[in-house]
Amino acid sequence: MLSKWNGSKTSNGGPSLPLRYTAGEIMIEDDPYAYVIDSELFGLVCSYCIKKSFGLRCSWCNWITYCNKDCKRKDKVYHDLECKVLQSCGKDDDLPDQETRLVIRVIDRCLRERRTGCESVGDYFGCRRTIKDLIGHIDHLTAEERKYAESRAQMIFDLIKSHIVTTVEETLDLLQRCRINCHSLVDHNSPQYFSRGRAVYLGVSKMNHSCGPTDYVQIFDGRKYTLRALRDIQVHDPLTLTVHYIPPTLPLATRQNRLLNNYYFICNCTKCVWQSRHPETSAVDEELVAKIEHTFEVSHGYEDWLTIGKEFLNELANQPDSNFYVYWLLIQMQWTCAELGRYNESVEYGTRALEGAESILSLEPILFSICESMVKLGWNKRHNENYPRFASTIKMAKDLYLVTHGSDHKIVRSLDVMKKGGSWWRKIFKNKDTSKLLSESVVKDDTGKTTVASA
Repeated sequence: MLSKWNGSKTSNGGPSLPLRYTAGEIMIEDDPYAYVIDSELFGLVCSYCIKKSFGLRCSWCNWITYCNKDCKRKDKVYHDLECKVLQSCGKDDDLPDQETRLVIRVIDRCLRERRTGCESVGDYFGCRRTIKDLIGHIDHLTAEERKYAESRAQMIFDLIKSHIVTTVEETLDLLQRCRINCHSLVDHNSPQYFSRGRAVYLGVSKMNHSCGPTDYVQIFDGRKYTLRALRDIQVHDPLTLTVHYIPPTLPLATRQNRLLNNYYFICNCTKCVWQSRHPETSAVDEELVAKIEHTFEVSHGYEDWLTIGKEFLNELANQPDSNFYVYWLLIQMQWTCAELGRYNESVEYGTRALEGAESILSLEPILFSICESMVKLGWNKRHNENYPRFASTIKMAKDLYLVTHGSDHKIVRSLDVMKKGGSWWRKIFKNKDTSKLLSESVVKDDTGKTTVASA
């Protein structure tokens, strides 16, 4: 069983309703059916536990790395078919993309379990689910979409056909199931919350979408998915629990288009209904939106971002800081200024970005970065005139992290060190990611199923 949910059970194994949870309590955990890390993280991140890799490479493909021999051993069976495909890749440009490798791992596991007669099962509060229960929406594809999906399936099939017995049709079927049910694998053990890859979960893929706020939060602990209560709650029907497939701060029309194009439904949640009846009076120009989105898809240096970001924010001066595109730019500017040593500006951009954060997972990385810059400015010293502002900010950050991560987590420990005025707190996070990864993670998160921006 890949899933484990907490709560009292009936005699037949189902939930005894209502289920009661206290703030910070885990409601359900799910191990992935299949997952992959981004190829740009090969050699940096362990392919099994998604933690820092120490360069223990797969001796066959020489691409995948692990943090220790135990992780290498555990991943062996899941990496088998992928390994055979990667052995023919001589350079980075030859590597299959993230989606392709995820589908390869899904096909490998699906066919292996079919041969052995031992099928993996997810348990969503008594609702047992296998890979066959994941919806693929093949029948909803337009002729053009189907043609593209079939070409992708053919490409994947050509990569694996000499190593495993399957068909193009089965490859297409599993490709679509992966696309609809894929989660962005977010590193919630790092304060920046970058996307590390993609994963497919059987149990929690049962959860539907809503754009509204929730009393619980999705946390990825390495490869494991956890759903934690944010306050004391009662769950009368687990099937009514919802998550965000896309960022809920996006404009209504954008959300509806993305949900229809990617998940084949129109959202009728309370937020969407209210916004449809109260349309925005000053929406962002579509041409400007396209320019902003394109800019995030291209790598830029910090100095370039400083100029680009200010220009875009000037063009968006009539929009509130809560506007999604303003919010998106403010986060990038907060990071950019911190990297350039412009810590006062970083603090102010981050403070403005808080206005656009609609969830606890949106707030946390912004607050952590603000605290980082405040420490650099010496605001954590009690004699500094800005100490009260630092104290209130770090208290807010710690209160949030205590609920989502617990008191023993390294992020909470690093906040304690900052507050005490220590200078070694950065050692807790030795490898700091580049701004390129930040930009890419935001773009990927927007298209993934569960992400930082959409949490």
